[in-house]
Amino acid sequence: MLLHYDLQRHSGQVYLPSQQDKGSLTKYRVIPPVEWSTTQSVAVQPIPPRNNAQDLFYKGKTFTTVDGDTARIDGHVILQIDEANPTEPSIKKITEILICADGQVASHILITCLDFLPELHPELHVPRIKLSESEQKVIVTPNICFLSMVISPTDVSFKNIL
Repeated sequence: MLLHYDLQRHSGQVYLPSQQDKGSLTKYRVIPPVEWSTTQSVAVQPIPPRNNAQDLFYKGKTFTTVDGDTARIDGHVILQIDEANPTEPSIKKITEILICADGQVASHILITCLDFLPELHPELHVPRIKLSESEQKVIVTPNICFLSMVISPTDVSFKNIL
C-alpha cells in the first residue's frame, strides 16, 4: 500500500526540538535552528533551497504522514519518488528531516538508497538490506512523494542484518 505524504495538512504535527535544562528556572529550552551549510543535505544540494544562504532549519526526529503513520530518522520506508512519473518503489532509509525555521512543516527529507541482498538471512529467513554501491542520497520534498512504512527501527526482521 502506498501512502501520499502531504505534510502541509498536518502543520500541527511537527514540534520544535527541545532539550531539558537541569538547574534552570524553565524546564525546557528550544534548540536553535541551523544553517543549510551545517546539514547533511548540503552534500546533495550545495545551494540552499530558495537560494537564500540565511535560511535556517530545525533538525527533526520524526514526521507524521497523512494517514497518521510516524516516520523516524534511521527508519526504513518504501519510496516511489514521483507520482506523475511512476517508478518501481524501492527501499530507503531516512537520514535527515529538516523543518524550515519560519514554518512548522518538514520541508526536506534526506534519504539514503538501499538495496536488497539476493539471499535471505540464513537463520531468520527474512530479506536483508545493504547500502547501495554508490551510497546515493536524495532530498525528497514531502508533498511530492509516496511512502509506505516498512517497519519500525526496532523490528528485527528488517534491521541491517548483514
